[in-house]
Amino acid sequence: MLYPTVDDLVKVKINGETIGNRYRLVNVTARLAREIGEEAMNEGRKLEDKPVKLAVLKLRAMLDEQTPETAAEADDAEDLEAEQKAE
Repeated sequence: MLYPTVDDLVKVKINGETIGNRYRLVNVTARLAREIGEEAMNEGRKLEDKPVKLAVLKLRAMLDEQTPETAAEADDAEDLEAEQKAE
């Protein structure tokens, strides 16, 4: 199994807004990877890993920084949304 999971990463908050879906996760990850790659190139340093991997790790670090209450609130919102769709 890959870690971190996509389900974990879509819970990351960027600029106060949860990523929320896989499509947006791909866009955010690609943007971060481009920034990481361009920054390394401008500084003339070689990256140890691929920029996409570093972007995913950065998103995971952002998720880890979130408080447990924030993650729990996101889970509760998803549960409520699923219940509303079921009705």
